[in-house]
Amino acid sequence: MRALGTAAAGALILGVLYWRIDVARMLDVFAAAHPLWLAAGFAFHVPMAALAAVRLKLMVHTGPGITVAEAARLNLAASALNAVLPSKMGDFAKTWFFQRRARLSGSQALALVLFERASDTLTLLACCAVGLALLPAREPLVDTLAGIVALGVAGALTLLVSRSFARICFRALDRLAPERWRRRLENLEESWRAMQDYMFRTPVRTLLLAVFSLGIWFSNLFQVWLFLRALGVSAPLAAAFGLAPLAILVGLLPVTFAGVGTRDVAVIYFFRAYLDAPAGAALGVLLTVRNLLFGLAGWPFLGVVSQAPRNGRSAP
Repeated sequence: MRALGTAAAGALILGVLYWRIDVARMLDVFAAAHPLWLAAGFAFHVPMAALAAVRLKLMVHTGPGITVAEAARLNLAASALNAVLPSKMGDFAKTWFFQRRARLSGSQALALVLFERASDTLTLLACCAVGLALLPAREPLVDTLAGIVALGVAGALTLLVSRSFARICFRALDRLAPERWRRRLENLEESWRAMQDYMFRTPVRTLLLAVFSLGIWFSNLFQVWLFLRALGVSAPLAAAFGLAPLAILVGLLPVTFAGVGTRDVAVIYFFRAYLDAPAGAALGVLLTVRNLLFGLAGWPFLGVVSQAPRNGRSAP
């Protein structure tokens, strides 16, 4: 029933959106798009996928570990699920793989995925804060959002690094959770501390986590800037780094499948200083297409999640 609700919500939002904009003008924008800029933009799928795979391998800190190739296939399989699920819930399918392939406990696997998500959130918000600060055109809403994003950066960084703050968060969850969940929360807290100890034990490992996370999101947001250039828009790089994350975060709200509809409206709104509504809708379509391409690339690897062997290495 919820799936039908999110599908209906996405269809309704898209219906209203395309009813309000000039669709013929949007098609003209696509017709005039520069093919080389488009090709360069979609080519950034490769470094994004490679950096994410290496980072995931780095983060598996116990058990037999996984190879970079396995990590890449697992990320692509999660992308296939994310293409049809809200809020990137497909990432949580990785937990089952880690339990079977890397022989992690349920709490260890969940902590790893949550740590990966938190690292992504921190990096995305940090890029957003820098982009908003460098935007040449300022308005009160941008200043307000910049303050909110800065608080988000501080909160995410503290949760990742500080054992004390993590303990406070888990204690708060423990008070709110039903009795039957408390043992699981205790195990998750222990696994989270183990992730913190492992990732921040040495400066080199901490630096690698930061470099790979920044590389992933630099590639992601630079791709948005290349799409803007393909559509003939001379927007500064700061616009892609400051405004695209806001649209991405709106798209993560659990309202529609994979953010379709909500993300499009957010793109039109946040980029309105650089794009008219038809061109903004065109950019929204390109962002949806890039996610679908990741999803299609991951479709053949869904078996990596469902058929991971309990012992030994999977086939390379």
